Amino acid sequence: MKIRRRILFAAVPVLALAAAGALYARPRSQTPPYRVALKAMLFYSDKGTFSGDLVARPVELWNTPAGEGRAGGSSNELLVVADVRGEGGSYVPERKVQLTVTENGRQVFQRAEETGIVNTSGHTYVAFWLYGTGCRRIRLSARILGQTPSTPVTATIPFACGE
Repeated sequence: MKIRRRILFAAVPVLALAAAGALYARPRSQTPPYRVALKAMLFYSDKGTFSGDLVARPVELWNTPAGEGRAGGSSNELLVVADVRGEGGSYVPERKVQLTVTENGRQVFQRAEETGIVNTSGHTYVAFWLYGTGCRRIRLSARILGQTPSTPVTATIPFACGE
């Protein structure tokens, strides 16, 4: 009799969780589409800090590796953050953020990363690190893979160098 009670008491919480999950779970196909926005920050190699968001507040980026122009410091690396927005608590492993970077119409970087669980305020963040930036204008393009529609979001970072 004691063994049966233990099994019953052990099974009740598991069954309750399964029932709750069945009531509140939404099939992945019904999870509303995610949206994406971009942020880009210079990594200052002379300070070990980051600039403000160059997408939201563009600045003159002239001879950035040398710290000239209005960049605020020396930089030849860029942190790009995809701000993924969706239904709080949702997670669809098939959905990934793909970032494509082009210089003069030529693709120089492409990578897709899985999104995390969308937090209660409706956001999750995916980071991409770009090396060797600072002298050539780049175009960023991000989209969500694994869902339709998937309209890309773009931004241009106007790096330039010269004498």
